Amino acid sequence: MKLFPWLAPLLAFALAALTPAAPPNIVLIVSDDHRADALGYFGHPDLKTPHLDALARRSVVFRHAYVSGADRSAVCTPARTQLHSGRGLFHWSQTRPAETDPAGYALGRAFRAAGYATLRTGKGVNVPSPLNAQFERNVEGSSIPLETHLANALPFIREHAGRRPFLLVVEPRVPHSPYPSTDRFRALYAPDKIALPPEFRPQHPFLRAEADEAAENAKKRGREPKQAADAAGWTETRAREALAQYYASISFLDDGVGQILAALAETKADANTIVVFLGDNGFSLGHHGRFAKSDVYEHGGLHIPLLIAGPGIAPRESRAFVHLIDVFPTLCRLAGFAPPARVDGLSLAPILRGEREQVRDVAFTHFRHEQFALRDQRWKLIRYPEHGRIEFFDLQTDPRELRDLSADPAHAARIAEFTARIEREKTAVGYVWPIPASP
Repeated sequence: MKLFPWLAPLLAFALAALTPAAPPNIVLIVSDDHRADALGYFGHPDLKTPHLDALARRSVVFRHAYVSGADRSAVCTPARTQLHSGRGLFHWSQTRPAETDPAGYALGRAFRAAGYATLRTGKGVNVPSPLNAQFERNVEGSSIPLETHLANALPFIREHAGRRPFLLVVEPRVPHSPYPSTDRFRALYAPDKIALPPEFRPQHPFLRAEADEAAENAKKRGREPKQAADAAGWTETRAREALAQYYASISFLDDGVGQILAALAETKADANTIVVFLGDNGFSLGHHGRFAKSDVYEHGGLHIPLLIAGPGIAPRESRAFVHLIDVFPTLCRLAGFAPPARVDGLSLAPILRGEREQVRDVAFTHFRHEQFALRDQRWKLIRYPEHGRIEFFDLQTDPRELRDLSADPAHAARIAEFTARIEREKTAVGYVWPIPASP
């Protein structure tokens, strides 16, 4: 007969209170060329993404997340470099060797130093290979299919769940052109049923087609230009066909995300895992008459989806302005250690914990030296120095940027204010053009 039946549960409670919580696992899934609005969760008229929608419903969903700047049309290069280094465009380069000083550790090495098992499995083109090599295991290749990346990721979860905290980074080349998919997902999207976005245009009113720029760059290098996807301009039929392929590839990726989430649940690792889903950059397929990602429109090349879910994170939507460089320091803080000293990004942990609403008051983005954009919660200015043009939008009443207000004298003072702020932001990020060979 037990004299004190209440003692055992009391001791168990006290022991649990004294036992430090295990560091959370981190799963980071990076979609390739993923439009910021391309999730069913956002009320998209065509997309079917049930697994990502379920993840979004238990995430903080950042509606205003951006690649801060790009120095080339292959935005994935600077974007992934910013993600893994936590540094801005003018403080790091794709080919710069990884630092051995802890103050300059990249993502993989910082988590290894914190005792994490680390695996990166992903694309091998337009990526910072020296930084990727800092993971304990890095499976890198431009032609590796999604199925192979899943075959690497799922056993890694099962091996380490409950035994050692892990950082898993999955970066497949999906939905990047040629839009990998299967018949199962292609059958979901009939081109003639696809809704064209309200900002669809056959061509942009003054920007050069990306095909022309690519041809010019090829000529400078003494190469024959490739036939670019936008060479013939955009017809409604062609746009619908491209969007159907793109959406099928996103649904294909969504299925892979579902397999990763299922593996976390199966191993009971889901209760102590931070899951992050993001796009490396946005994408345009006739949106504003653009193709690919060389634009700074709100639903264009530099705006990305960002979902963060995990223990202690209450699901909601956030209007905070976020840059891709913020992800690395955020993950460090969530894992319980300080980010490397030379990281430029700002931790989003206070937002995720409900302690703050924002970490910056505006979003500044730019594409090369040709397009500069500044927005606050309502207004947005785009400057095109080479064309001597500007565009000004009221995002509150015109979120798809269909009505340019730049000629309206009622907005002259605000445009001047935004123009001056762009120059201050350029100074703050260390903008210089052309970028030195080894920033």
